[in-house]
Amino acid sequence: MMTKKEIEEMVQEEIKRLSVGSPEFLQTHNEIMSDIEKAKEGLGESKRQTEAGPDL
Repeated sequence: MMTKKEIEEMVQEEIKRLSVGSPEFLQTHNEIMSDIEKAKEGLGESKRQTEAGPDL
């Protein structure tokens, strides 16, 4: 089991590795969030078609 200090150190290493807060990180984050929203919209359309009835 990891100690609290080990976990905190691991988190800090990952923050540095991922460059959290950098313009590149934020751009990638925004692109991912946009893709998620597009996927949700697509699922919403499929759900409406499914709920309309099996005969469509």
